[in-house]
Amino acid sequence: MKKLIIFLVFIYAVGTAAASEMTCGPRLNIGPWLWDRHGETLMGSGNSLDDFSKFELFISKGGTFTGLLTMPNGVSCFYVIGKEWKWEGTACGQSIQISC
Repeated sequence: MKKLIIFLVFIYAVGTAAASEMTCGPRLNIGPWLWDRHGETLMGSGNSLDDFSKFELFISKGGTFTGLLTMPNGVSCFYVIGKEWKWEGTACGQSIQISC
């Protein structure tokens, strides 16, 4: 039991440290900034299962992408930033494969 408690405390501490290192700001400012700075536009979004947060994906024609996690209070945090985005899979019943 003691090992389980130590493990859970460790997992909580690691998660808290990772979250505290995320860059966050007002959602209203981040969308235009991503467009101006990287040419990225909102391509899709979805709510978390608990409806507490919203995930948004911004993608540029050059293949850069940014994932934002937005909280109900309007604060968004950069969840993932990447390059070389490729569309693969199906959409609307059709197979797609697009490289930006």
